[in-house]
Amino acid sequence: MEYLAPAFSLLATPATLIAVLIGTVVGIVVGALPGLGTVVALTVCLPFTFSMGQAPSIALLLAVYCSSVYGGSISAILINTPGTPQSAATCLDGYPMAVRGEADLALGWATAASVFGGLFSLVVLVLAAPQLAAVALQFGPIETFALLVFSLTCIAWVSRESVVKGLLAGTIGLFLAAVGPDPMSGDIRFDFGIFQLSAGLQLIPVLVGLFALAEVFVRAAEPAPEGEAVVARVGFRLPPLRAWRPYLKTLLRSSGIGSFIGVLPGTGAAVAAFISYAEAKRSSPRGAAFGTGEPEGVIASEAANNAVTGGALVPTLALGIPGDAATAVMMGTLLLQGITPGVRLFVDNPDLVYAAFLSLL
Repeated sequence: MEYLAPAFSLLATPATLIAVLIGTVVGIVVGALPGLGTVVALTVCLPFTFSMGQAPSIALLLAVYCSSVYGGSISAILINTPGTPQSAATCLDGYPMAVRGEADLALGWATAASVFGGLFSLVVLVLAAPQLAAVALQFGPIETFALLVFSLTCIAWVSRESVVKGLLAGTIGLFLAAVGPDPMSGDIRFDFGIFQLSAGLQLIPVLVGLFALAEVFVRAAEPAPEGEAVVARVGFRLPPLRAWRPYLKTLLRSSGIGSFIGVLPGTGAAVAAFISYAEAKRSSPRGAAFGTGEPEGVIASEAANNAVTGGALVPTLALGIPGDAATAVMMGTLLLQGITPGVRLFVDNPDLVYAAFLSLL
């Protein structure tokens, strides 16, 4: 508790508060633009931190990090195209709600679930960062392989209506992941003599091709009747508190899944969102309605992908191991500011760590 006062003094400066405000706006805008994503948003803001102090620069990047993950849900709901890879699962129920005329309510569900997931992971980060970092160190190749196999079994849960289509889609995904250099030997696989394929397929272009271009072709093939909007009532409406009662268990479970997967280095929010969505579909009494505009699907995806933000900072701050690509960029900023992430960070710079927690809040 003795570090809260100096942390508040670091956060309450005009420069830090302005950095949080600007970072939030920039993150939401960039996150909502398909094809850019969290890493691009952080990279764009990185040069501005060179002339900023330690607390404002950390606050700026944390604000961009959190808000860009949320921003991806806006385009996922309104145009069926995830602004960031983390929001791909949100398309499955968010866009059907928008087509049904409930775009404003879908954005409300996504916003509230995102806030809860982010706050949940922040509590986990503050209370258990060193302990969770020790657990993350125990995850070797065998445990990581088991987690990836578990994530692949989610195909069966998500595609119960047509398991054959789900297995075909999973097989195509595994093949696309095999394009490029072998991580063990370095041999180039399946490039077909095309130089551009020798580095493999990047996630963001693949997602834009699968979701954005697919939606463009569907709109071109089936144009809306003249004078009729495809998505009506675009606004913002928070669901009433009584409407949350059936979804509280899913909200807590999805936040826990996102926080846990975020702690594991190299996984990421997209994995957490799909695992959470599949688990919610499997265990919910409304599972049959998933994919048709069920709010619980939006809640499961958004709570999980936003809970990853706090979880991914656990290995970054406590071990100096980035939890994902976004935290790798932020770790570079810490090093540029003369701050070395790792086990000594909580001892050498406790006021700065707690200022980061407060700016995250």
